[in-house]
Amino acid sequence: MHSLEEVQEHFKNAEKVRCLSDGIIYDFKPDEIGIYRLYDVIWFKTLDDIDVALSYHNQLAEIVSYKSDSKKYKYVGECNGNDGNGCFMDSCGHDCGCFKKVEVDANIGKWFITKDKAGILKWNSGSYTSGFFEGKWGTNWVFSYLDGATLITDNEVINMFIKYK
Repeated sequence: MHSLEEVQEHFKNAEKVRCLSDGIIYDFKPDEIGIYRLYDVIWFKTLDDIDVALSYHNQLAEIVSYKSDSKKYKYVGECNGNDGNGCFMDSCGHDCGCFKKVEVDANIGKWFITKDKAGILKWNSGSYTSGFFEGKWGTNWVFSYLDGATLITDNEVINMFIKYK
């Protein structure tokens, strides 16, 4: 059985969840009561006053989507068939077992401005990244320059390109 703290931590970045009780997908926006335990079930009450089951014994509700710039997933793999039954993937994310759910960095390809405003860099999830830093274009800036950096809009990126041109 999961503790209340474990469940709160597990769902902290959830945007939509599938209720264990009725299977319906709900926006994860607990009311002022928040997440609570009643007997063996951990619930949250929606703003529309609907109780949604998040945990029962060792089972957790499915997180259907995450808040933006949070964890995102994709399915990867090659289909090997399922005992001759072929491959399938339904809307609930159930598959024939050939695919693996892996976390995707939500910020790949996005532009950031460094903490000291000395440059803009595009995150590529590797050890090095590309962009302008101290007025110079480069493709091998060390990703630590992104520590404390903030996401910028497309218009800000365009303005910075014009500035450094």
